[in-house]
Amino acid sequence: FYSKAGELLLAEEGRNASQFTLDGKTVYSITQSFASPETEYLYGFGNVNNAVGLKNVQVNIEQHNTQKRTPMFFSNMGYGILFDITSNGSLSWSNQGKTYHYTGRATDSMDYYFFYGPEADQIIAGYRTVTGTATMLPKSAFGYVQSRNRYGSQQEVLDVVDTFRQKGIPLDTIVIDYFWWNGNFNNIMEWNSHFSDPVKLMEDLHERNVVASISIWPSFQAGSKTHDYLSSLPGFLLKTNSNFGYTYDPSSALNRQRYWDLINTNVFSKGLDSLWLDACEPENSNWVSNSNGEPTAWGNSRLIGTIYPLLTNQAVYEGQRAIPGNTKRVNTLSRGAVAGIQRYGAQSWSGDIPAGWNQLRQEIRGVLNYSAAGLPYFSTDTGGYFGIDVNDPDSREMFLRWLQFSTFNSIMRVHGSECQKEPWKFGSQYEGYITDYINLRERLIPYIYSLAGEVTQEHYT
Repeated sequence: FYSKAGELLLAEEGRNASQFTLDGKTVYSITQSFASPETEYLYGFGNVNNAVGLKNVQVNIEQHNTQKRTPMFFSNMGYGILFDITSNGSLSWSNQGKTYHYTGRATDSMDYYFFYGPEADQIIAGYRTVTGTATMLPKSAFGYVQSRNRYGSQQEVLDVVDTFRQKGIPLDTIVIDYFWWNGNFNNIMEWNSHFSDPVKLMEDLHERNVVASISIWPSFQAGSKTHDYLSSLPGFLLKTNSNFGYTYDPSSALNRQRYWDLINTNVFSKGLDSLWLDACEPENSNWVSNSNGEPTAWGNSRLIGTIYPLLTNQAVYEGQRAIPGNTKRVNTLSRGAVAGIQRYGAQSWSGDIPAGWNQLRQEIRGVLNYSAAGLPYFSTDTGGYFGIDVNDPDSREMFLRWLQFSTFNSIMRVHGSECQKEPWKFGSQYEGYITDYINLRERLIPYIYSLAGEVTQEHYT
């Protein structure tokens, strides 16, 4: 590939393929190689957090809890590539970094789009032209988001919101998380007795000028009423059972409609403002496996290993947009993320990460690579998902520095397990510091919202 001036931008260095049989069909593992100058560095592929400027760094393009991986990058040489391959893949290097390779592990072809910038914004605009415009999130998405694993009752949710209001600390969104359902894991058919009137809860939150999100899982535990009902729908559930149950198959339009109908009837229609699609890599099946895969309506899942989150977000986006009279913009928090997901009103985050200073360093690199892959909206569990001692001085300082980082992310969100991270839990001194940054974020909303408009209207990054 050359510029108009005749400057060499990129050169292929061969292609290798090996074939194998998958469910009676011939598929291929295909590797495309490219020459890489000594001064070249690659940016993107999702929230890769061990380097910014990839050189001699291997990246597996697979969906896992803490790894949102997508086959898109740009180079400081002024070009970008989207590998149009839906199977798992990998970036690898050879020849002391002078050659990089992209492998599609179970595919029928090696297709890729070449984008010339030379500026990064122009490259990403090209990617969005191919894969879809990033839809506009609601304004409330860009304010302060408070979450916890988990709020255990309707009254606890309201008590927390009322404390924010009494203290004069801004709050835009509260996230209820899981176990609001009646049962063990992943039953979205029945609210439990601690959430006895979800419609009233949503009305009470809206009166307080707060919007609410709630966690939905794609898997359903055997023996639950939900599972018994869903197992009667031919082809709806995948075959592999885990501790969390059976995962649904989003690879057909019918199944995506069924899934949305289930969510809408029992959850969204109660007044919820947005949904949290947790564990949607998916975590609890063989979908992402490089050896077994799952039989799906589309064939063996190894061929489409990276795009489960794309398909399940499509279900939610198209379902919500089709509701007669709906005025709510789609704003889905999706643990999985891959190329194209920006067209379905999705944001993502880095999953169940540990706490600590080292992880904060990694998150900064991760969000930069995520954005470099053309995916606009990202957050972290501020302070780490796994618990910290909110009374420990070092943990308080670490949380504050992480919160400062989150203030300038596209989404500012606090979440975590094994501890409570509302501002007043950190003592009066740190409550003041934390409140200062939440107030700063609120003052920035007109600016951030304007940039979000540019993301949608001009493919901005």
